[in-house]
Amino acid sequence: MRRRRSKAAVGVITLAALACVGCSARETPVRLSLAAAQPGGTYHQVASAMKESLESHQTGLAIQIETTNGSADNVQLLENGEAQLGLVFNKSEGHGHVRTVAPLYLATMQIVIRKDRGVTALSGLAGKRIGVGPEGSGTALLAEEMLRDYEVSNATIVHAPFDIIAEQLAPEGELDAAFFLFGVGTRLLANLLEANDELTLLSLGDANKPEDSRVQGIVSRQASLSTAVIPTGAYGSEPGKPVLTLGTWTVLVARDDVAMKDVQILPRSLFAYRVDLVKSETPFLQLREDFDRHLLQFPLHEGAEAYYLRNKPSFLQQNAEVLALILTMLAGLIAAISTVRSMLRKQRKQRIHHLLEDLDEILGRLEELEESEHEAEVSRLRDRLRALRHAAYRSLVAGQLVPDASFLVVMNYLDYVHSSADRKLKKDRIDHYYIEIVNLRRRLEEGAAASEILDEVAAVRENAMQKLVEEKLEADTSFQIFIHQLETLQKLARTHDDGV
Repeated sequence: MRRRRSKAAVGVITLAALACVGCSARETPVRLSLAAAQPGGTYHQVASAMKESLESHQTGLAIQIETTNGSADNVQLLENGEAQLGLVFNKSEGHGHVRTVAPLYLATMQIVIRKDRGVTALSGLAGKRIGVGPEGSGTALLAEEMLRDYEVSNATIVHAPFDIIAEQLAPEGELDAAFFLFGVGTRLLANLLEANDELTLLSLGDANKPEDSRVQGIVSRQASLSTAVIPTGAYGSEPGKPVLTLGTWTVLVARDDVAMKDVQILPRSLFAYRVDLVKSETPFLQLREDFDRHLLQFPLHEGAEAYYLRNKPSFLQQNAEVLALILTMLAGLIAAISTVRSMLRKQRKQRIHHLLEDLDEILGRLEELEESEHEAEVSRLRDRLRALRHAAYRSLVAGQLVPDASFLVVMNYLDYVHSSADRKLKKDRIDHYYIEIVNLRRRLEEGAAASEILDEVAAVRENAMQKLVEEKLEADTSFQIFIHQLETLQKLARTHDDGV
C-alpha cells in the first residue's frame, strides 16, 4: 500500500530561554518527523496530541506527523532514516538504529464481532471475513499471529485502514469481525460500539482466571506481550462483563542519531504536560516513569536515559536508612548490656503494644466508613496516623523504643493502615463523581436545560482533573471509565440541546 504523507503544515514556534547559564535561546525550532499510522486510530490521535503539546508549550521542537501503515512501517522508516521519531509496539523488530524514548500506554487487542454470528471463541472465526487493519500494521501482525496460534482456518483476511474496517462492521457491511490493537476507550471504537448494538467484544477466556486460558501460553513465549482485561462498561454498555485479551505497550521511539538534548525534551515535556495530554487523549493516563526497562524491545536513547537518571541518588543516599538502622541497632546492642535492660525492654514492649492498639482502632474505624460523606473523618484518621508515626520516631530517638523486629512490624503495619486510609479517601472521591454523573443524567432526563447540564459536566471534569494533579485521585481504570461516562453524558446533553 502506498504510504501517504500528512499534509499538515508544521507551525513555527519559538523556544524560551534555556535554563542553563551561558545558553542562548533557540530561535528556530528543531523539526522532527513522527511516524504515526492511519487517521482514526489511537496512534494518529496520540501523535496529534503530542505535536500540539510540544509546539504550544514552545519546547523547541516542531513535529511533522507522517501517515503510515503502522508499527512495522514506522520501524522501517526510522531504520532507513526517513523519520526521526515513531510510535511502535514494544514487540516490533528493528535492526539497530531504533531507541526507546518512553512507554506511553498499553494497547489491547480488541476483537469486535457481530452478535448474530454466534461466535463465542476465537476458533469460531473460521471461515469468516476478518478485518485486521493496514497490511504490516501492528494490529495485522499480531492478529494474524493469534489466528495461526488458535488454528483459525479458511478465514478471509481483509487489510484496510481502520476507518474503512469500522464502516464494514456497520449493519450493511461485509465483515464478520475485526481486530483493533488500540488503547481502551479510543474514540473510533467508542463511536463504533455505541452506534451499533449488534456488535460486541470477544473474550479470549475467563478474565478472572487468565492462567487457565490459552492466552497465558502466548504470553509465556513472548515477554513483550501480557494478558490484559477490558473492564465492564468501557464503551457504554459494552462489554457486558470483563473481556480477557492480549496487550503490548505502545512506545515512543527515536533514531539513535537524534541529538541527545532534543530527545531529552520529549520525556520531560510528556511528564510536565501530562494533565493536558490526558484531557486530549485518555491513553496518556498510563504514562509512568517507573517502567521495567528489561522488558523494552529497544534500548533507551541516551537522551531519555539522561532524563530518567536525573534524580538518581548516590550510594549513601540510597542506603541512608539501612545504614542508619544498622548503626542504631549496634548502639542498642551496646546499651542492652546495662543493668536497666530488663526495665527498658518492658517499657518498650508497652509502648509497642499501645501503638498496635491505636492502629487496630483506626483500621477498624476505616472499615466501618462506607459512604463518601465521611471524607472529613478519613482525613482526621490520617492526621492521627501521622501523629503516631512522629511519636514513634521521637520515642526511637529518645531511646524509649529500639529499631528491632517489633518496631519494624509496627512501622509496616502503620504503612498498611495509612495506605488503607488513602485508598478509602480516593475511592470515596471517585464514587462521589460517579454519583454526580448519575444525578446529572437523571436531571437531564427530567427536563433540565441541556446547557446547564453541559456547564456542570465541564465543572465536574475540571474538578476531577485538578484532584488528579494534586494526587487526590489515581489515574486508574476507574478514573478512565469515569472520564468516558462523563464524555457520554456530554454527548447525550448535546443531543438533547440539538433536539430542542
